Amino acid sequence: MKRIGIDLLVITKKYAGAGRYGLCLVNALQKADKINKYFLFLNKDISNKIVLNNRNFTKVIISIPCNLKIFRVIYEQFFLRFTVRKYSLDVMHFISNIAPIMNKIDKDISTVLTVHDLIFIKNSSRYPVLKYLYYRIFIDKSIAIADKIITVSKTIKNDILLLRKKDIQAIYSAAGRSFEFLNLKKENWILIFSTIEPGKNIEFVIKSIKEYKIKIVVRQG
Repeated sequence: MKRIGIDLLVITKKYAGAGRYGLCLVNALQKADKINKYFLFLNKDISNKIVLNNRNFTKVIISIPCNLKIFRVIYEQFFLRFTVRKYSLDVMHFISNIAPIMNKIDKDISTVLTVHDLIFIKNSSRYPVLKYLYYRIFIDKSIAIADKIITVSKTIKNDILLLRKKDIQAIYSAAGRSFEFLNLKKENWILIFSTIEPGKNIEFVIKSIKEYKIKIVVRQG
């Protein structure tokens, strides 16, 4: 039996892709794993979004302001390690590109990092200079420190391997259960849920897949 921590502090009241990834991951693990013990480090403001129905899962509530990213970044980088060490973990999973970069949480805890994209490299012009430098430094250092990396596609895996030789597993993100109940007519089309911003590459999808009808559901980025 392993003791596994998952950093869910990235999930806020208005969560996006990484937050949804974390919620779906927890729900799926509760169904799939009845052996290992999980400790979910999350903000008190979103605790009600996670319903526990597996006795091996425990919420660890962190009382920091949920709506200001700077407080989360400071806590994760400087203080999270002290909270984590109380739970004698074997593995700590960071679900959104960045882990504490000063050094590992603990020499006896394996670090797993999910990297969703490297858009800050491929489309750096979309970011202000300070934000670009933050991503460039913190994501690169997080990748270097991680013992195991999960990517959501083989493309991202190959992008990372161009930068560093790491142990990487590409695991595609499955559609959430809410999509199972869409009463959609069977035909050759692709459904895209996305924000409107350059990094989502919607224009490329439209140009590349001409034989399919494309239905797009968007929100302003």
